[in-house]
Amino acid sequence: MFVSFIICSMCYMLTKIVQSIVIKNKSYTACLTHYTTEKMVILFLSNIACFFISIYYYFRHNWYCEHGVYTLFAAWEYLVVITNIAFHCIEGDILHGVTLLTFGYCKDRT
Repeated sequence: MFVSFIICSMCYMLTKIVQSIVIKNKSYTACLTHYTTEKMVILFLSNIACFFISIYYYFRHNWYCEHGVYTLFAAWEYLVVITNIAFHCIEGDILHGVTLLTFGYCKDRT
């Protein structure tokens, strides 16, 4: 299940990066700056690197049972999760100050 999560997460990250590059010239996406896109790309590449390093340590642990290698795997796996969270925090920066409207619901029914 973790691999499925990682694959879906990486597809989502790649989609968001492509979306920010394609529509950054539109007036309604003025908050998508070049700096934000660069941060997303850096975090995406970091996520991929951490994932492959964690895979390396996972198989090294399973094949050779070396002392402390599983700890290295767990540390890199945590870095995968941290880079994933950091990527999603960028959306908070992008959506800062945006008001979302809902239709068909009225709070003040009298």
